[in-house]
Amino acid sequence: MGKVLEQCCDDAWDVIRGRKKIVGNRIIDIEDVEEAVNKREEYGWLAPDGTFYPVEFGNHQAWASEYLLRLYHEGKISCEQARREDNGDVGDLLTDMGWILIHNPHGYDFKITRNLSKRVTNKQKDYLRSIGKIDLLEKEFV
Repeated sequence: MGKVLEQCCDDAWDVIRGRKKIVGNRIIDIEDVEEAVNKREEYGWLAPDGTFYPVEFGNHQAWASEYLLRLYHEGKISCEQARREDNGDVGDLLTDMGWILIHNPHGYDFKITRNLSKRVTNKQKDYLRSIGKIDLLEKEFV
């Protein structure tokens, strides 16, 4: 028990000094946080056809809105398909269409958001494998 308390005190001191940061329910070295934030080009939407659309940090919903509006103007989806009936977020519409959101909600570590009732396509798996993030699919069930 003494070692655990000592580690807690060390971590708290490192957070106060700016050497570590509390992210979610973890304490992370500040270098790791900065490295993750600098990899923003790896965040975005992954289409069922395996095409990745990078989106700046915090702009996933705006991008989804613009994309759905473009599909509507091109006549590829109806007005009903482009609108959330339950006033939920538009990202849910894309995930309902089989898209995967690769994002960083806590500023550290990748996460994926997808509709679990939709099958992950082989092209999406190939993309996740190519960036070394295929393990995200296994993490979502833990």
